[in-house]
Amino acid sequence: MKRTKKAVFFCLISLLFLLLTGMSAEAAEISDADLAAAQGNPDAITSLDQLNGKDIGCLEGSNYIGQVRNKFDESTVLEYNSNADLIAALKSGRIAAYIIDDPIARIHLRETEGITVIDEFITRDRYGFMLNLKDQELCNDINAVISELKEEGFLDELKEKWVTSQDSPVFDTSQPWDKPNGTLKVSLSLDSIPFAYLQNGEIVGYDVELIYGIAEKLGYGVEITTYEFSALLESISSGREDVAVGCISYTPERAEKFLFTDSTYDNGSVAVVLDGSVSSKGFLEKLGESFERTFIKESRWKLVANGLLVTLELSVLTLIFGSLAGFGFSFLLRSKNRVIRSVSCAVSTVIGGLPLLIILMVFYYIIFAKTTVSAVLIGVIGLSLNFANVVAGLLNAGVESVDKGQIEAAESMGYPKRKIFTKIIFPQAANHIFSQYIGSVIGMIKGTSVIGYITVVDLTKAGDIIRSLTYEAFFPLISVAAIYFLFAQIITAVLKMIAKRMNPKHRKRQIKGVKVHD
Repeated sequence: MKRTKKAVFFCLISLLFLLLTGMSAEAAEISDADLAAAQGNPDAITSLDQLNGKDIGCLEGSNYIGQVRNKFDESTVLEYNSNADLIAALKSGRIAAYIIDDPIARIHLRETEGITVIDEFITRDRYGFMLNLKDQELCNDINAVISELKEEGFLDELKEKWVTSQDSPVFDTSQPWDKPNGTLKVSLSLDSIPFAYLQNGEIVGYDVELIYGIAEKLGYGVEITTYEFSALLESISSGREDVAVGCISYTPERAEKFLFTDSTYDNGSVAVVLDGSVSSKGFLEKLGESFERTFIKESRWKLVANGLLVTLELSVLTLIFGSLAGFGFSFLLRSKNRVIRSVSCAVSTVIGGLPLLIILMVFYYIIFAKTTVSAVLIGVIGLSLNFANVVAGLLNAGVESVDKGQIEAAESMGYPKRKIFTKIIFPQAANHIFSQYIGSVIGMIKGTSVIGYITVVDLTKAGDIIRSLTYEAFFPLISVAAIYFLFAQIITAVLKMIAKRMNPKHRKRQIKGVKVHD
């Protein structure tokens, strides 16, 4: 118990250290930026010509990356995973500008201080919905409705509501209409305000309301699944989803592999740069606003709480099933049957040589692509398979460390093989590998953070969603890091307590039939 209390105390001190370190870094960054702005910046960027030769950021998977490289041939183009990452890189000075779709850039300006847009299009784009090549009939039906909605002025109303207006738009996500044609499976990325994002726990936006309107006219229900932007193409090509929406630009290259609907929005990409302004708000005021936007507004703390529950579920189930499967797999790897042993070693080599993310994506987009198996269950299967391979390797290494003389002595005394393993080999092997096993468990818990790539909203994904809404990195990243750290420390303490109770050296020795007070 004393050790447990010490572990908890150490966790709290470490958490406090992380928070203070993060706050100090944030304060230094803001102070430096404000000082530079106050002194005036002769190198302030006001035109596209000034960008050539400087580092430029783009969203990973954007269709205009090639065009940006061609236009700014002396620049280095860096790809980032989210809008929040782009803004953070710009403010920290890692890049001189980032290129983004103009409607999204206008939202960035509205929600973020210290940035501005160079009012000159870098590329011209038209956005549309993306479908599988085999769904030509569905694409034609959607196009017919888009044409009808354009004539009715519905798309102009959507633009005014979601893009131009400064008010917070409201959208009813209920589906009261009849659905004789079934369900339209829609994939989107939540990192594309104002086209698709999370508001008060509901997925809303320009493209979301448009696809709802189209589905109503065609007699479909709408089922939305969220993906990383870079995974939208796989969601359609694998056949998991019917339509991908959310600020998806048409390109000839994409058109070779996917169907695109008629234009749903015409615009282009622009450059976002620092405006050199000085904020009148103090550090503590900014920190308070950041905390409110991250956790309090729209009850976003619930996203973190729900994400934590998913991470707990994945970790516990993977720990149980992966350990059991690894125990069984270790026997196959040590089988006396040459064929079984060779096949098992080959499987182990393949699993060990593949990144965990690739394993999960193969399961989700290929093996289980045509099934109704939930993403969480697929995640548990993939994580357990990877963890089982690690456990089997550790257990076999532990078995090899047991003195062969003990085994031979037990055999000479007539002990059956099962009892030799359970009474002699396994207890010693488990004791030898326990510290490595704990390290593998911690690695497995941290490995669950990639599950967001197959649509599961875990703790890491919840933090990413909040960052996509606030365009701030400090509180979402620090809170997620602190929770993972505390969770790992608690799991480590629990495993050590279990191991201590199972270790014969720490048990109270009693003689059978003799009471303590006799």
